[in-house]
Amino acid sequence: MTRTVKAAASLVGSLWWEVADSLGRVLPSEGVRLDIDWSRYDHLNVRAVAAGECEIGVTMPPFVDWAVRGRGPLADLDAGHLRVIAAANLSTWLVAAVDAESGVRTLREIGEKRSPWKPITPPGDQLLRAWGERVLELHGFSTRALRDWGGDDPPPYARDLRHEPAEDGLPAQWIADRASGPLSGYTHYQLENGLANGVFMFVNLASPWTNVLANVRTMNFLDLEDDALRAVAEDFGAQLVPIPERLYPGVDRTIPTIGWRHQYVYGREDTDPELVRAILKALERPEFLDNAMGISYTAVEPDLVPGVELHPAALDWYRDRRK
Repeated sequence: MTRTVKAAASLVGSLWWEVADSLGRVLPSEGVRLDIDWSRYDHLNVRAVAAGECEIGVTMPPFVDWAVRGRGPLADLDAGHLRVIAAANLSTWLVAAVDAESGVRTLREIGEKRSPWKPITPPGDQLLRAWGERVLELHGFSTRALRDWGGDDPPPYARDLRHEPAEDGLPAQWIADRASGPLSGYTHYQLENGLANGVFMFVNLASPWTNVLANVRTMNFLDLEDDALRAVAEDFGAQLVPIPERLYPGVDRTIPTIGWRHQYVYGREDTDPELVRAILKALERPEFLDNAMGISYTAVEPDLVPGVELHPAALDWYRDRRK
């Protein structure tokens, strides 16, 4: 018999959705069918799993960290029972970049020179925005100050299309992009109309915003200060993960930044151990590699962000593998 499991992911085409979709393709081999809920974006993801509305979820490490420890915008959530089942490999970096013609080379210079930086930035209603604001603060300015001197913080998608349901159960933004071209189509619109001249976001190798900017414009990827990175990493459950040289055109050196190396497949402490073992077994199938973002899986106990724990069945699984 095939068991159906509801999984919290995010908008169709997002990296969380891609991990869940890839997992969903291999799980039937273990008698499990995933029902992916694409509407559980941002903080709604961990809230859905904590409340039992979804049995498992896929999200980035900081969201589980904040939920478990009741920190920041998730301080109201009783989620100490969340547990990681597996960690899919997909490095993510905080990238700060600006048009090379600006002559700016460091993030602090943006504020010192009052540069009219217009980086594509997470919207104000998303938790990751708090990371960016703290990083800017530690470099001497804010998005409010940036706007005051002629800069801006444009979102990565049209404001009037965000998260609205549409035909076929897909979000309106995906429908619009599917009709007009790739996800990066809106980024082209921003560039052509002077709405954006940089990026200040957490991105991965498949990120359309940074790929488009780095290939259409000559970009300077900005240096961030070590003390600021360490402070934000400690406060927000991040890791110090360098941007590798040649990741994008214009990354001509290894650049220190914060981010994480995994996306977590997670559940609760009471998640069925049989389901946990089915997930871990399915992830080792080679078909899991057949995805659009280069997501992979390494069958060793992952190095989790501090304060986050493995599900007991996952811990036993990895320990048995070491014997």
